[in-house]
Amino acid sequence: MSNIIRENRGFIFSTDLLLALIVVSIILGLSAEIVDTISYKMQNYGSRNSLERLAHEGADILIKSPGSPDNWEELNEGEIKYPGLSSLDNDHSPPKGHLLSYKKILKLKKDYEKIIPGNFFPGYVDCSMIIYPLDKTLDPLVIYDSPHLSVSNEVVVVNRSVLCDYRSPGCLLYLNIRPDSLNSESIFLEKCHQLDHGIENGEEYWICRNFRINRSQMKNHSYYLISTSNAAQFQWIMDQSCNKSNNRREFTNNPLKLDGDIKSLSNNMDYEVFFLHINLKKGFSGSFEIMVVEVPIDTPLKELKSEFFKIQPCNFVLKAGIKN
Repeated sequence: MSNIIRENRGFIFSTDLLLALIVVSIILGLSAEIVDTISYKMQNYGSRNSLERLAHEGADILIKSPGSPDNWEELNEGEIKYPGLSSLDNDHSPPKGHLLSYKKILKLKKDYEKIIPGNFFPGYVDCSMIIYPLDKTLDPLVIYDSPHLSVSNEVVVVNRSVLCDYRSPGCLLYLNIRPDSLNSESIFLEKCHQLDHGIENGEEYWICRNFRINRSQMKNHSYYLISTSNAAQFQWIMDQSCNKSNNRREFTNNPLKLDGDIKSLSNNMDYEVFFLHINLKKGFSGSFEIMVVEVPIDTPLKELKSEFFKIQPCNFVLKAGIKN
């Protein structure tokens, strides 16, 4: 009888021990799962923090720095330390505000794959860079748009307000001509070698302005006269003080190529001054803009419109994600 009691006690003890071991195992399993979950969340948190830091610092470098060297857009990728999109003033100092250089943007767009992945950003970072002009008549400037960001687990978006110079450095002459009552007297003050242009003649008068061309630029550039729609009712003459002309032509709604005029008038000087004479009718209504621009020979026709030769407010949007 006593043996049976001892055996029962042993059986009861063994059952209690087994239950205790099961409970401990469950607790340990739950603890391990909790630790794994916390570890995973910490990794995600650290990964996102690292990604945010890379994205924000990268965006700041691009919009606030001209890059190194500051003329990197003219160099081969092996000579570039890092890119920057900030434009430079004539004294090679960054301008006030975040003014981006269109030339640098085009260079980064062309050689993005050679400059950014594994160099500017680590190889595991996927990225998109797009500049959105506030003027909706201008298309977004897509530097690079990754097709893989849509499936990335983590994406950081950085949005910065910037200015873009587009092709404004190539504007050699700009006139905003308004009705007589709104024009200031100073618009008529520039002296003209065509003496009769300084004299009011019945129902018409002239506004004359000059612009200068560097002969070394002529080989790789073309020149255009661009006007907005209301200019079509007026006429213009182009000449030089030593080579006068009375050949009147009408403005059109399309860019007018001036290469032939410049070549025929040129005296083969290092720098040459040309005059644009604009014939106006008294009492005209509306206003219009006139520009003489210098652009690389391969410039697309869609960029030969007045908006491209003004500094434009834009949003610089950088998206960064971890490659899967």
